[in-house]
Amino acid sequence: MRSLCVDWASAVDGIEHTYDVKKTTLAVLFGMVNSSHWHPHIVMENWRLLESFTSVPDDSQPLRRCIDSLELMDAIANVENPAAMVLWLAILWLKYKESIPQVQEQLGTVPKEVAQGRRRTDLDMYLSVMDSKLRKAEDALTRYNTWSTDPAALALRTKIDHLRQARVSLVTLKRG
Repeated sequence: MRSLCVDWASAVDGIEHTYDVKKTTLAVLFGMVNSSHWHPHIVMENWRLLESFTSVPDDSQPLRRCIDSLELMDAIANVENPAAMVLWLAILWLKYKESIPQVQEQLGTVPKEVAQGRRRTDLDMYLSVMDSKLRKAEDALTRYNTWSTDPAALALRTKIDHLRQARVSLVTLKRG
């Protein structure tokens, strides 16, 4: 398993990172992350693929399974690459309202620890990513009439609402 992960990391590094490649590699990575058999073998270099998390489609099933996993917070916290946890928390904050209540509760405790420590800039990064995604969704929504019932417009309104709620929760933690 370790050998396959090393070879896969090498292959991913050797190809151009187009949107489709990022989307596919993240789907594979999330599948590995969500497996207690595979995630211990993920090489450190692979965790940096999480930097492309904004390329993940909103309906990604591998990500959905990861978001709903209560064990992943601890598993990723034990990874040798500290950026993995920072990036994982950014992903969870973007999906805050879509996650199960137990994950939301877990998520609420971790940033408190970060806010009280020297990694307070991580919270600023989470807010920055969230604001960027919010602006992108709001811009996309301007293509529709105010009262449009188009499924895409409804999905954008829901996404905007979820991001705003998550942002309020994050700002509250940052202040507190």
